Formats: sequence, structure tokens, C-alpha cells
Amino acid sequence: MSKDAPINAVAAQRWSSRMTFVLAAAGAAVGLGNLWRFPFVAADNGGGAFVVIYLLAVAGIGFPIMLAELAIGRHGRSNAELSIARVIGEAGANKAWRIIGALSIFIPFIGIGYYSVVAGWVVDYLLSFIASGGFGYDNPAQYQQRFDDLMASPARLLGLHFLFMLAVTYVVSFNIRSGIERVAKIMMPALFILLIGLVLYGFLEGDFQKGAQFLLAPDFSKLTGESVLAAVGQAFFSLAVGIGALMTFGAYLDEKANLLGGGANLHRRYRRGHFGRVGHLPHRVQLRAGNRGR
Repeated sequence: MSKDAPINAVAAQRWSSRMTFVLAAAGAAVGLGNLWRFPFVAADNGGGAFVVIYLLAVAGIGFPIMLAELAIGRHGRSNAELSIARVIGEAGANKAWRIIGALSIFIPFIGIGYYSVVAGWVVDYLLSFIASGGFGYDNPAQYQQRFDDLMASPARLLGLHFLFMLAVTYVVSFNIRSGIERVAKIMMPALFILLIGLVLYGFLEGDFQKGAQFLLAPDFSKLTGESVLAAVGQAFFSLAVGIGALMTFGAYLDEKANLLGGGANLHRRYRRGHFGRVGHLPHRVQLRAGNRGR
């Protein structure tokens, strides 16, 4: 095998189109960090000022790293560890750099330990909602009690975790087009519809105007060194850099694919994942926005 041949035979596969790649890669990143973590982290770190630092970190740090990971994956034609090993070998660099590839596999292995648990909760709520046609609770205390009941059942939690991991294993057992691509074509549009629903709900039920003002109007007096670090960390968390996912997805890109164009599309989708919910901010964000408006 020549050094230009794919390291892994599986890497001979390609994404069927740039759009499917964008959907799949966005699906790898748009998750808890965007839908759950971003609003309260922004609320705790100055609102609009945090958003400005976050966007600068995404554009100046996260986006270049994202392009680099895609390029490494496309060149290596394998997983993160082997792709980095190939680049290191061809460049004659110190082999100690291979630790980056090893960490890019180890970190998501740790991450799925809590993602799969939360995903199990989602499975439970989804099945219960479908079975009962809605929860029908009248006050937050009932929702809290339901969650407490779920937490008090370790066997149930373990079963939900197993069910979710079984589904994930089934999807990734197929090749790139029959597995991840097929699921991304269904689930990512569904996520987009859910985001629209959240925006409408926030607009109709929440204090949309004050929430948007708090999130989008910078107040740099609220910024601290800790806030800046939180914004940079959120940028990494949002773009899914440093966990090997983009390198792995890059391994299936065509040689002629425009990385800059594809990366820009990803960047836009990540931003929509954040700012599509300004009217559905956590309650304490809306309270702070209301206080600032007085």
C-alpha cells in the first residue's frame, strides 16, 4: 500500500453530498452544549458581552481548528488517532504528538458516559409522552416529582441507558451512507422543526423582547477573566473540536471538497442552534433582563 492510499478500507467511502456531511457534522456538535448549556452559561457571564467574546472565539480560534481537523481527517483517511499518526509520520514530527490522536478518542469515550445517561432520560420522557398523549401536569412541582421518581429507579435508568446505546451501536454498525447519513437526514430536520417550535413558544409564552435584549445587548462591565475563559470553552464545546469527530467525518470527504465552504456552512448551523431560542431563555435570564429594563 502506498502512503497515499487510504489507511483504512472503510475510508474509501464518501459522503453522498456536502449537505449530508454538514447535517451529520452539525448533528455531532449541536446538542447539550448548544441547546442546554449555552443559555445559562451566557446568563451567568454577562449576557450579550459573553456572546460577543464567544463569537470572536468561534471565528478566531474554533473555526480554524475545525478546518484543520477536517483537513487532517481527509488526508489521513481514518480515525483521529491513525490520521494524526499518518500526518506526523509524513512530516517527520516527534511521535509524542500522537497523544493528541489518543486523547481525541478517549475524551468522547468519557463524554458519552454522561450523554448516554441524559439521552436515556429523553427516551423515557418520549415514550411516556407518546403512551399517555401528553403529561397533563398543571404545575412545575409535578414535573419535578416525575423526574425525582425517575432518578429513584436505578434499574429503569440502566435499562434506558442500554436502550439508547443499543440504538447508537446499531446505527454506527452500518457504513457511512446507510448509517449516520440516513439518520442525519431525518433527525436534523426534526431538530430544526423543534427549534422553530421553541422559538414560537418563547415568543408566545416568554418575555421574548427582554430576553433578546439581555442576550444580544453587550454589557462589557459584566465581563471577567472567568467569563472570557467560559466563552472560549463554550466555543470549543459548540464546534465539537478536540474530540476527534470532525477528523473522523473528514476522512469521508472527497479530495475536491471545499473545506472552507463546508466549514462555513457548519459554522452557520451552529449559530442557528444557539440563537434560535432567544425567547426561550432560562427563567433567571428573563428575570435579569426584566431588572435591566427597569
